[in-house]
This record gives sequence, C-alpha cells and structure tokens, in this order.
Amino acid sequence: MDTGTGGVNVNVMAFSKAGEVRLRDGVLDLLLEARVAHVGVTIITGASPASLAYLLHTAMGPDWHFTVRIVNIRANARYVQQDPRDYSEVLAQLKLPGHHCLVIEDSEPGMRAAGVTGIPVLVTALTDQHRNLSGAMRVVRSLKGMSFATLQSWMVQSQSSAHLAQEARAADAVSLG
Repeated sequence: MDTGTGGVNVNVMAFSKAGEVRLRDGVLDLLLEARVAHVGVTIITGASPASLAYLLHTAMGPDWHFTVRIVNIRANARYVQQDPRDYSEVLAQLKLPGHHCLVIEDSEPGMRAAGVTGIPVLVTALTDQHRNLSGAMRVVRSLKGMSFATLQSWMVQSQSSAHLAQEARAADAVSLG
C-alpha cells in the first residue's frame, strides 16, 4: 500500500435492523490503522458525500478528513454504476498506478470495473452464490479482524503472481514468434 494518498474504494456503510447507518464490521479498525500508518484512504462512492462525512465524523472524530478523502462518482452521472473510467479518473487524481492501490468491493460489477484498471481487488462477499469472483485478489466474508499488514501481504503476493503471469505470457509470445 502507498504510504501517501493510497486509493481504496470501500463500501463502508451498512444498515442495522433499526435502520441507522453504521460502518461495516472491520472498516473503522482499518481506517484507524491507516491513520496511524499515515496511509491515505480514498472512498469512491455514489452515496451522499454528506452522509458519509457525517458517518466518518461520528466514528473517527473531527479530523477524519486527514485520513479519508471522499470522491463522489455520481456527481456528474456520466457513467453507469461501477464504470472502469471512475477508477481511472481517481487514479489520475491521486497520481498513482493501480498496483499501488487496493479496492475493497462488495459486488461483482465493482470488482470487474476496478480490475480493468489494474487495481487489486479484495471482495467482501456475504455470499458468492451466483457470482463469478475469479478476478478478485481475495474474497473474504468480512473485514472484521483484518489488518493492514495482512492486506499488504496479499497485495505483494498478488503483484508477484501478476508479474509471473506477465513473464509467462511474454515467453509464450517469444516462443510463438
């Protein structure tokens, strides 16, 4: 993970039975760990930035914005939900290559959109029934108990695997040529 302004798309909100909005399990711990490690988090959302800001302020305190940046991809409504261009635009704003970022996503379309841009994707899925999540770096049921060290380790493994696959494709191209 980037120690500057790393890009993370994370579906952070969940609804309780009482109807109040709260952070999903494990999200607050990761955000607080990011704060301590001086890792910036960018939340790409189609939800109301004001609602998300209130939620983060309530959970993290008034200085939440020093750790978290909110990018509202629905502000201009140019694209359909979870379009790869959203991720490409945010990467350009952050001035980071995709492999320096991590997307935490809870949907197959979101995973696919982020994956097109070369960003590793961690999918949080309550169920993988009727979904093809083969493009994910990893699939977990929850972020509860997750640490930045674990995420970093998975990203390094993912980058190594991607590099080996790229070398294999290059070797195949040479042997075919």
